[in-house]
Amino acid sequence: MADTATATQLPATLRVRALPSPLELSKYSSPSTKTLTVDEENSFPCRRCLKDGAVGDEMLLTPYDPFLGDSPYRQPGPIFVHLNPTCGAYKPDGRLPEQLRRRLLSVRSFGKDHCMVDADVVQGDQLPLIMRFIAVVAVLFAGLAAAQPVEDGDSLVARACKHEACANACCVSHGGCNSLNCGTSYCSGGKCHCDCHYG
Repeated sequence: MADTATATQLPATLRVRALPSPLELSKYSSPSTKTLTVDEENSFPCRRCLKDGAVGDEMLLTPYDPFLGDSPYRQPGPIFVHLNPTCGAYKPDGRLPEQLRRRLLSVRSFGKDHCMVDADVVQGDQLPLIMRFIAVVAVLFAGLAAAQPVEDGDSLVARACKHEACANACCVSHGGCNSLNCGTSYCSGGKCHCDCHYG
């Protein structure tokens, strides 16, 4: 599979969002949450730093609901995050993260009503195929998940939003919005707006 800068360069209107750092683990208190030790490279994709856990790292496998609003498709899915928050926040470099590029991805796009518009399975390094989901005017965001088993289940690894930086002043002061601190999000004037839950 080709993996060149041009093949994986993101357009200016596409953002890949990760969970915030530090992550409030209290939000993930669940009887079903497990603590696992990485025993194989490239098998435990952290949803916060968007890097795979290294052998020996401790990871949480926990349910997570990526939807910002009510949807008939709304349901929690399993994600990995480093137990130790020192993995740090994801730092965008204008490309799809390597964690996504090397995986077979399940891509589902959703509209403003949070109903599914399209879905398919694509190789992570095939950005043009992924972009066709975002190019549809009716699409608000697309969810990217590992399409092959990752340890105990598939793992939602990222959220792709076709908005520019969030215009909410509170989100800007906290380093940008994400699906944990934002409520209903919408697009206006080419920018992402949201109901901020920081305060």
